[in-house]
Amino acid sequence: MNALDKIWRVFESRVFLGLLSLILSVVFWYYTVWVEGPQAIERILEIPVKVKNPPEKVLIEQDVNTVEVSLKGSKNLVGEITPKDVEAFLELSGLKPGVYRLQVQTLVPSGVQVVRVKPPFIVVSIRELADKEIPVRVLTIGSPAEGFLLNEVKVIPKSVVVRGPKDLLDKISYAFVTLDVSGVSSDFETFSEVRIEGGTEPRSSSDISILPSRVKLAVSLKPGWPTKIVRIKVNVMGKPAEAFDIASVEAIPSHITLMGPSSVLENIDEILTPPIDVSNLDRTNVFEVNISPPDERTKFLEKSSVRVIVELREKVLEREYLVPVKVTGSSVFLKWKISPPHVKVRVKGPFRRVSSLSAQDILVSLNLSGLENKEAMLPVEVSAPPGVEIVSVSPEVVKVSVVKEGG
Repeated sequence: MNALDKIWRVFESRVFLGLLSLILSVVFWYYTVWVEGPQAIERILEIPVKVKNPPEKVLIEQDVNTVEVSLKGSKNLVGEITPKDVEAFLELSGLKPGVYRLQVQTLVPSGVQVVRVKPPFIVVSIRELADKEIPVRVLTIGSPAEGFLLNEVKVIPKSVVVRGPKDLLDKISYAFVTLDVSGVSSDFETFSEVRIEGGTEPRSSSDISILPSRVKLAVSLKPGWPTKIVRIKVNVMGKPAEAFDIASVEAIPSHITLMGPSSVLENIDEILTPPIDVSNLDRTNVFEVNISPPDERTKFLEKSSVRVIVELREKVLEREYLVPVKVTGSSVFLKWKISPPHVKVRVKGPFRRVSSLSAQDILVSLNLSGLENKEAMLPVEVSAPPGVEIVSVSPEVVKVSVVKEGG
């Protein structure tokens, strides 16, 4: 008898079969009672989601940071599990910067079954990190004490390094600090927090770090008064000739620089010229005037002479005339009656041209050439002098009828 026969005899023996039956019964009993039987329970735990194997120099953002993991198993096992015993994670191995929808993976103790994960997927954004050196600008607030001007502000260092997502850094061109110089009367040094800007509005971002986060400001003053650029407003009086309106009034220069105490300048927004009299003016004219500082504590930094150009335009006048209808052309009949004999003609044009018009200057005619009917409705033809526009004619059609001999 060889060894193989001996092995088969062992497998076929009653002792082996009985032992195998006992082992299978115990396994089945354990699974039925402790896993699937009345003692099996289900439990939900809130688990933080971790990331594994992220790429280097990236920022990871995810729309969900925790998930609910439903566990099932024996009461003894599941009842003693804590969130520390369960791991929920996202596998980022091999992923490049971009946006992904990844399945949440889990690790649980042996003998415990994961029934469900809610949510099962998480959207993850992988953003490339970069460094960028940008200059620091100073935004000043307020004004120094009377008699002092801001001479220079030294920023130490002049630039900072910002670190963060590359797509954000591409939108940043400078950093800034704020400096309040309200009422100061001597040189001083201070430190200020650095902030960043994006687009046109200054802003800060938790995704971006700034190195260094504070800079030193060395402020120096000088004697002097502040300046302000103010608008020159033309003071026009009177009215031009009846036929004209004022089209525009222009001051050259339109603005002037005023120097003086800030408490005075803050209340001055414009300088008024001496009165410019346009009474009965009938053409565009240029006036030369001199302006004066509005306060004895102020003075101009440029010449005080101003050219004022007053441009006129002729008004448009509209009038209505009652004009007789004249007959032109000939027909087989010698005498006609026109009804109505006059029509209303409304015209418009330059004031002087229209105001000098009379009804005789407008021609309303009726062409009877070739007319053979004794009665007809015909349109009138209207013409006006050059430069005059015909607005309306009423009526546009008149009745013509033959007048009998002796009638």
